[in-house]
Amino acid sequence: MRQAEILKAEGEKQSQILKAEGERQSAFLQAEARERSAEAKPAPLRMVSSAIASGDIQAINYFVAQKYTDALQQIGAANNSKVVLMPLDASSLMGSIAGISELIKEGAGDRKKIMIDMIFAHPHLFWLSLGGLLLAAEMLGGSGYLLWSGVAGVVTGALTWLLPLNWEWQGTLFAVLTLLAAWLWSKWLRKRVKTQRPADAQLNQRGQQLVGRRLTLDAPLVNGRGHVRVGDSSWPVDCR
Repeated sequence: MRQAEILKAEGEKQSQILKAEGERQSAFLQAEARERSAEAKPAPLRMVSSAIASGDIQAINYFVAQKYTDALQQIGAANNSKVVLMPLDASSLMGSIAGISELIKEGAGDRKKIMIDMIFAHPHLFWLSLGGLLLAAEMLGGSGYLLWSGVAGVVTGALTWLLPLNWEWQGTLFAVLTLLAAWLWSKWLRKRVKTQRPADAQLNQRGQQLVGRRLTLDAPLVNGRGHVRVGDSSWPVDCR
C-alpha cells in the first residue's frame, strides 16, 4: 500500500511538471505569434505609403480592393450577416481606409513642402516661369498690359540665375524692371508717332483724313445745310 501511494504521488508530480512545461511552451509560442503578427501588420501600411510617395495608384487601388474583399468575407461568415449591415469586424476596413486618407494627406503636404523648398533653392525657375506665363497670356490677349511684366519676369529670372539675390531684392528688381520697360516703351512709341508720315498718322482716323479736302456738293444747300459724298458714303454739311 505504501509503495502504491508513493508511485501515485510520483505520477501526479510528473503530470504537473509536464502540464506546466506544456503551458510554458504554449505561452511562449503564443507570445512569438503575437510578436510576428504585430510586425506583419504595419507592412501593408508601409507598402501603401511607398505607393503614395511614388504615385502608384494601381497599388493603392489593389490594397483597398483587397481590404473590401476581406471585409465581405467576414460579413458572409458572420452569424448576424443577414440582419446587420455593417458588422463590427468591418472596423479594420474602416481603419485601413482612414489610414490611407491620412497617408495621402501627409504625402500631399510633403509634395507641397518639396515644391516650396525647390522654389527657394532655385528662384530663377520661378521668375522664368512667371515671365513665360505672362508673355503667353499677353499673346492670347494682345492688350499690351502684361508684356512689360512678362519681360521683367524673364530678365529677373536671368539676373537671379547669374547673381545670388535674396527675395527682397528679387521683388524690388521685378517691380523696377516692370516700370522701366513700360516707360521705355511709351518713350519709343511717342518718338515713333512724331517721326511717322502724315498719311500714316491719320490711319484709321477717317474724320482727320477729310480735313483740308475740297469736295463737291450733291445738291444745293438749303438753309445752310446739305450733303457731300466722300467715297461710298454721304456726309452732312453745315455752313451756318
